[in-house]
Amino acid sequence: MGDAPRLDTLFHRDPTRDLEEVQKVGATEQAERDVEEFCQTESARRVLERLSEIVTKHPAGHDPRFLYLHATFGSGKTHLLKLISYATGQTSAPASIVSALTTRFEGFQHLRTVIEE
Repeated sequence: MGDAPRLDTLFHRDPTRDLEEVQKVGATEQAERDVEEFCQTESARRVLERLSEIVTKHPAGHDPRFLYLHATFGSGKTHLLKLISYATGQTSAPASIVSALTTRFEGFQHLRTVIEE
């Protein structure tokens, strides 16, 4: 048997790179990396669909709008919420970030469309 591959060759990005210990929803310093490293799972897609439904049924200025997000520690809840805040304009992010989100991920594209309507 040959030598086993080195662990770092199994990743697209260096697994030893500096990472934020805790994601902060309003932080935009690493917005480009936040978009690059996001993986739209089935669960994330469902959250974005449900959020789009809430926006459609309860336009701004009308009834309160709520969505409860529950998942285990480290599952990416805050990462998803951070990207939602960029897409919805709740956190000021460069237009290129919003464009990247809506181009790469169908769920964010649909959410932006609903908000603009």
